Amino acid sequence: MRLTVGEISKVLGLPSESIRYYVREGLIQPEKNAENNYWEYSSEDLLLITDIMFYRDMGLSIHSIHEIFDGLPLEEIGTVIARTKDEINEKLVEYTAMLQKVQSWASFYREELESIGKITIGEMPANYRISRFYDQSEHMASYLKDSICVNKDDWERLSISFLYDFKEEPAKIHQYISLEKNDRTTKRNRDYDVVEEKACPCIMTHAIYTDDIPKLVAPLIQYAEDHGITLTGEIYGRERTNFYVDKKRHWVCSIYAPIVTE
Repeated sequence: MRLTVGEISKVLGLPSESIRYYVREGLIQPEKNAENNYWEYSSEDLLLITDIMFYRDMGLSIHSIHEIFDGLPLEEIGTVIARTKDEINEKLVEYTAMLQKVQSWASFYREELESIGKITIGEMPANYRISRFYDQSEHMASYLKDSICVNKDDWERLSISFLYDFKEEPAKIHQYISLEKNDRTTKRNRDYDVVEEKACPCIMTHAIYTDDIPKLVAPLIQYAEDHGITLTGEIYGRERTNFYVDKKRHWVCSIYAPIVTE
């Protein structure tokens, strides 16, 4: 007697698509009913599927299950167990690091939401920026190429940034890419023409980015005037959390207005 995939699925509490996947992977080989063209599963197939369920629950890869099904000697199954332990430990390290990054993101995100529209005095963290500013007529990839060293692990630390210089008439707006400064990015960029920027103290806030940068930075300038604070004349903005409206990319930015110190 043979059962359909739906009947096997119901008995095992396993999605039909999972069973079909194991068939595609060659782990089980049901027979096709010539009358209705349906795959049908024997009792032996059922036992193989329960074995697969056990191995998958233990974290074994499809490759490792193939090894066992292909006749791996009993005395050598321990090597599969040991390898699986190593693979799980590697994933634990990877996911622990990922969890730490997500926890940091959650903290920054809460801070950003709570800080939107609020003005405080604080510090602009150190970043590197490409020495030349970004011309929007060029492709951003061309702008980055040979200008700064960015590895795949650095993209989360990369920011679309702007510098608003209101000392000059008319005020100038420059856009560029900045990269969080740390030991790793410092080492990678020793041979590149990058500029370090940081400042303390600063008047600072978070805001939803808009192309109208003079309007975006106006609250900081007004705050300085109201409190008798002299600014250096340069205001910096850095990209933070992204969000999307009608498939268009938007972002929260941190805005820093350095204060003149004696």
